[in-house]
Amino acid sequence: MLKWGAHTINAQQKGDWVMLKGISINETVDFVSSLDKEDPKTVFVIKNITHEDKLRIFSGAMKPDGTLDMTVAGDKAFDIITAGVKAIRNLDNQDYTEITKEVLNRIPFVIITEILGKILEFNQLGEIEAKN
Repeated sequence: MLKWGAHTINAQQKGDWVMLKGISINETVDFVSSLDKEDPKTVFVIKNITHEDKLRIFSGAMKPDGTLDMTVAGDKAFDIITAGVKAIRNLDNQDYTEITKEVLNRIPFVIITEILGKILEFNQLGEIEAKN
């Protein structure tokens, strides 16, 4: 790991130089809410948010020290979720690959907050959030 300001970057040491390890933009992780007690479970497929989307979403949400201003980021929660969820499987027995605000409004708010936390963690924004 390479520390750069408030950020940690995956890196490999090679002699006197450091080689950065690229982010797999296609990497995903399945997330099931801790409140989902019935089978079959609803699965939220969390993905890496592209840098383009991060810049669009977080524009104006960064503090001068490089940490995320959660008061501003909170206003962007649905944007973060629509950018960070690739698919939803088995929401009311339906699968969704287009995540819209209409689909998200069908999900209980407490689960929305869990999804948001998982997206921030998966996209390595969780440590920035933890400082605030």
